[in-house]
Amino acid sequence: MVVFNEGNPDCVRKLLRPAERVIRQGRDILVESFDTRKELWERVLESYSRYLEGGMRRFPGRR
Repeated sequence: MVVFNEGNPDCVRKLLRPAERVIRQGRDILVESFDTRKELWERVLESYSRYLEGGMRRFPGRR
């Protein structure tokens, strides 16, 4: 899968932020509360879904 051949690379980077946070934390993510981990997982899934659907024009919380 080639990520940067289509679309805006800056948008793709924004979509990757939740996943990168989880990767950066590694096993230390286990000290986070269940609710925090659940929220992160939901953000990762939402970003992935937006990427697949090509919906990279709008982001949550952005006006």
